[in-house]
Amino acid sequence: MSLGSQVMKLKDLVLDLRPKKIWGGETEITHLTDDSREVRPGAAFVAVKGARFDGHQFIPEAVRRGASAVIMEEEGPLPEGVAGALLEDTKHILPLL
Repeated sequence: MSLGSQVMKLKDLVLDLRPKKIWGGETEITHLTDDSREVRPGAAFVAVKGARFDGHQFIPEAVRRGASAVIMEEEGPLPEGVAGALLEDTKHILPLL
């Protein structure tokens, strides 16, 4: 999902979802996607656990493609400079996609 001409800070994007943890919350997000192939610089990648795939396994690819942030259910290491948000269930953010 493109946020259009709007740029949102990570913390503002996930605040209503009551994240367990946020780091780099001031990071600006221009695009939100759960498909690592659609990530471009400025994007937040949402790692969703599905019936066939676990999006957490695509986090490295999303980061390589320029993700500024990762929204996830399972905390894992992220490179320096990549923000993150830990949610109970990332499916709650899907309506925003």
